[in-house]
Amino acid sequence: MSATQHAKIATVVIPGTKGNQLAQGKLISTFPCEKDGKEVTYGRLDVEGKVIEGELV
Repeated sequence: MSATQHAKIATVVIPGTKGNQLAQGKLISTFPCEKDGKEVTYGRLDVEGKVIEGELV
């Protein structure tokens, strides 16, 4: 990453926590997913070297 590029920071709901826990980190990728009959966006984040995947909020 060059000095002029900035990492995008995003927040996801940690799966299995019923929305009670969130993770915030550098956005790696996003993808559409169906949840309860609606299309939502999920994301993969780098959180201090660990990859966390969940619904973007």
